[in-house]
Amino acid sequence: MPDSSHNKTENYNFFNFQATWKAKKRLLFGVSYFKQIKVTEDMKAQDSEITRSYLQKAIAVVSTLPLFGYLKLRLASTTKVFFNEFNNYSLIEAAFKELSKNLK
Repeated sequence: MPDSSHNKTENYNFFNFQATWKAKKRLLFGVSYFKQIKVTEDMKAQDSEITRSYLQKAIAVVSTLPLFGYLKLRLASTTKVFFNEFNNYSLIEAAFKELSKNLK
């Protein structure tokens, strides 16, 4: 995450990087979203590892195509649901499958 992101409660970040993928050097493109979530007493009761008053959660999507706007739009709908039910990883799996299907 970029500098001073800890001063925000939520934000999108756009990035790119070179990586070897399928035996070729490629430029990959990504969008990440993070959000600070206020911890409730119910959350603490469900998970004894939660010791702070806020959790910071993030999700990132990486693509071989520079579709930043599309990826942000798709990520926005997923994160709104996931960050309210952040132990429900089936939401992430379903979003990944939907994105993969639409980008083929």
